[in-house]
Amino acid sequence: MNLPPSQRPFPPYAQRRRAADRESHRTLDKGHGRLEKRQLISITSLNNYLDWPGIQQVCRVERERVSARKRETEVTYYVTSLSRSDANAERLLELSRRHWSAIE
Repeated sequence: MNLPPSQRPFPPYAQRRRAADRESHRTLDKGHGRLEKRQLISITSLNNYLDWPGIQQVCRVERERVSARKRETEVTYYVTSLSRSDANAERLLELSRRHWSAIE
């Protein structure tokens, strides 16, 4: 079976490297008549490509809010100087949520 290049799996060494580079964490909260899902994925492979002093991780946070009437999805990106040993994916998601709760 010949798959198009976009659907072929990465070779095993690339899969291992990608797994070592990525870290993720998810949360699920219910309150105020809505369900909120959050997922953070952090990577370190972009550190050598981005011209950003002190960069340690790049993060993608997806928030999904579901209420009786509508579903909202928001995606935000972060650059941080916190290393993995200082802040894993769970901690980064907590910090992201705390940042937005201070504004609201």
